[in-house]
Amino acid sequence: EDKYRRQYREDLDEVNEKFERVYESTPDKSDVERLGRSFTEIKRDAEIIIKSEMPVGDMHVLALMRALDVEYETILERIDELHWRSIESTMQVVSVGARLRSNMLYYLFLLIAFALLTTGFLVIVMRRIIEEPYKEMLRATEKVTSGDLSYRIRPKRRDEFGTIAVRFDAMVEALENADRKAQ
Repeated sequence: EDKYRRQYREDLDEVNEKFERVYESTPDKSDVERLGRSFTEIKRDAEIIIKSEMPVGDMHVLALMRALDVEYETILERIDELHWRSIESTMQVVSVGARLRSNMLYYLFLLIAFALLTTGFLVIVMRRIIEEPYKEMLRATEKVTSGDLSYRIRPKRRDEFGTIAVRFDAMVEALENADRKAQ
């Protein structure tokens, strides 16, 4: 009988330890507290049975054993219920996570598409900004090269291209003046 009592104490310690871990990790403590109260009733009845000197044939012990069986089944049903609720909750979290991932991919693709469109737009605008004054410079150099020293760019801009155009016009004017003096 000491062997059974020792085993009972070891099992009880293990159950208490596991119950404490479940209690700590459960956000909704009310269900676990109800289980704890039921478990306390089982422990109380089990203690009475364990302390009994002659449990075999004792009607009171037999009644307690039947009560333990009923309470044991009730606790198992509650644990199963908590388990299924936990699984459902986990599945909901997984579902939300999957939706968030899907939304993130959607927004990522939108962001990439927006970035590509913006880049394309900026390339077109920058090309036009650079191409027009560049073509004008080419036209001016062709005219001057062909001997037309009266051609002027007449810059409309105040950026680097405008500065180059002003200097180009000044250079062509200097060439034109030098050509007049030479004639």
